[in-house]
Amino acid sequence: MLVVFGNPKLGTPLMQSQQTAGLDLPLHVRVWQDAGGATRIGYAPPEGIAERHGITDRGDVIAKIRGVLGAIAAEATAP
Repeated sequence: MLVVFGNPKLGTPLMQSQQTAGLDLPLHVRVWQDAGGATRIGYAPPEGIAERHGITDRGDVIAKIRGVLGAIAAEATAP
């Protein structure tokens, strides 16, 4: 399953710093069940967006995105 989601309060500042960041937005995660039946989740680290697009002035936004993705991953994989 591919889950696509966005939050203009987080994505817009990245695109204001570098318009090409929109190529990696909105954010998305992959969710799947492994052979043992465990739920797995994967996503690209948000630092990669900043690195790919040369964004150096939005560390606070990247940290918030990291927190959101981590919370989603924890919820999706909770027993």
